[in-house]
Amino acid sequence: GSGNFSDAGCEDGDWTLTPSISTTTLFSPTNMTGNSAPSPFVASASGEYWNPIWHLFDGTDADNWGDNFTASPTWVQINLGAALQVLTSYTIHGADTGYSSPTSWTLQGSNDGTSWTTIETRSGLTWTATEVKSFTISSPGATAYQYYRMTSMTSGGANIGMDQWLLYYTATAPSWSPATRTPTMSGADVTGQNFTVGSSSDTQTATRGL
Repeated sequence: GSGNFSDAGCEDGDWTLTPSISTTTLFSPTNMTGNSAPSPFVASASGEYWNPIWHLFDGTDADNWGDNFTASPTWVQINLGAALQVLTSYTIHGADTGYSSPTSWTLQGSNDGTSWTTIETRSGLTWTATEVKSFTISSPGATAYQYYRMTSMTSGGANIGMDQWLLYYTATAPSWSPATRTPTMSGADVTGQNFTVGSSSDTQTATRGL
């Protein structure tokens, strides 16, 4: 078969083609073996009644962090070592007993560990034992933070605990650039054909199926 791209007034090298899939990607650690290992990650909490806080970031549900509200407010925190990504969603693996999992909290970010910006607040959550819940942030903004924490945490019992806390970012949605140009195709049979856009020194190849 044959076919071609065309665009009125398009000059060589005008097009930029990027993948057409948005992805959600984990950026918090899942390999911690201590509260400050491996570097540069540092996990901390308002209290550690049973099992230290790094178990939230060890990639397994075998051991969980837990506390008995030894301090107020109750909080958990991860220092990523640098402002890596804008947090857009997160997942919590609940405690072994549903009533110990967090029922409310305020999620915050910081770039110095002192001044905090509230990202969102959740309340009224209920859990079954070891339940996994994912949360999408409705207005994530455009700021990446080095520190993320859940604070003002409550539970349905005398203790509070979680097995894992996973942080995710969403890749920027791709597009044709410039967006104002609309490519067209012609030809009797263009299914699965490759089309080269641009000059020999600056080309992009796209496979289009109709």
